[in-house]
Amino acid sequence: NDTLNSLFNRMSANKDLGIAIFYDASQDKVSISTNRTGDNNPDGAEIIFGSDGFFTKVLKLDESGETGGKDAAFILNGLSTTRKSNDFTINGTTFSLKGKLNVETTINVTHDGSATFEAIKSFIDKYNEIVDKVDTKVKEERDRNYLPLTDEQKKEMKENDIKLWEEKARSGNLRSDPLLRNVLDRMRSAWSAPVRGLDPKLDQMAEYGIETGSYFEGGKLYIKDEQKLKKAIEENPDAVIKFFTKTSDNYSEKGVAQRLYDTITTAMNNITKEAGSDSSIKLYDQSNLAERIRDIDKRISAKETRLTQLETRYWKQFTAMEQAIQRSNMQSAWLAQQFGGW
Repeated sequence: NDTLNSLFNRMSANKDLGIAIFYDASQDKVSISTNRTGDNNPDGAEIIFGSDGFFTKVLKLDESGETGGKDAAFILNGLSTTRKSNDFTINGTTFSLKGKLNVETTINVTHDGSATFEAIKSFIDKYNEIVDKVDTKVKEERDRNYLPLTDEQKKEMKENDIKLWEEKARSGNLRSDPLLRNVLDRMRSAWSAPVRGLDPKLDQMAEYGIETGSYFEGGKLYIKDEQKLKKAIEENPDAVIKFFTKTSDNYSEKGVAQRLYDTITTAMNNITKEAGSDSSIKLYDQSNLAERIRDIDKRISAKETRLTQLETRYWKQFTAMEQAIQRSNMQSAWLAQQFGGW
């Protein structure tokens, strides 16, 4: 039920096709082109029509009239090379070719120190957020006035009241948790330990003006001397980048960000192994906590079965006792009747 134009509009809007197609009424012709730039098929046509005949027989398009695109050609530092697009990146520098030049052009690349400074500042802020959340849970006091609610108690309460009560009941459950305490210690160590293999003057956080806050803050960091950090970025940006991002199999030579990534990833895996995760709850939770819960459930079930068996046995004994008393009463009544007759 499509018109020709609506069909072309849908085809052009389909990003997976990556084409532009339209009908020119003045020329009574259909034009089709790819949205990609450059020569994407050096060995042949870039647009090939199927065998159903719609393009070639109905629309009268001819593959022989196809003209492929050309790659952007340029010489960089004496090396002749090409790219599919006029916009490309080499060694971290992005180039945009605007037109043809017949003369050599000198390009000066300068380091954006302010962007690096803001990135480090944002990184430290995110680090402090994690430290604050974990440290709060580790130090949270247990409120023993709020015990878990029973089903009967929940029936008498409003939903919002139940939510607030359970939040209080869960408070302090992670106080002094060894997993969380360990991850905090390792996160602090990631910053405090020098990054070996760098300039000795720039291998510790203190040399970048970064210092640890008070003990009660759980290890938060602050840029105490911004000028010191900006100077390091300006004079030796490579060392600054390596201080955070350097990769190595040796922990002492890893950058701070790499150490933190490994530490937090390990912590998340350990917590998932101990307590499970949202995804594991949906399937089969194999965490240690889930195993303990299942073990307790089995023991509860066994106790309930045992209680049911005891109840059944006692009822049988009680019934037998009632029957024995009834027989005894009948015998007593019979004996009294016999004695009375005498």
